[in-house]
Amino acid sequence: MAQAQGRTEKALESLTIGQKSAETDISELKNIVKNLAKAQERTEAAIESLAKAQEQTENSVRNT
Repeated sequence: MAQAQGRTEKALESLTIGQKSAETDISELKNIVKNLAKAQERTEAAIESLAKAQEQTENSVRNT
């Protein structure tokens, strides 16, 4: 009985460590998602800026 309890306690300890590791992984993944969202916003802003610059260039070419 004592052996079974010892194995149960070790298994519980292992599960606790696994849970903490999973929580850390989830936290890191949330940060990655936030960073990707910010990068996407910057990319979209850059694309918009490039489109405006292209439009201005086309207008300049037409006016010359």
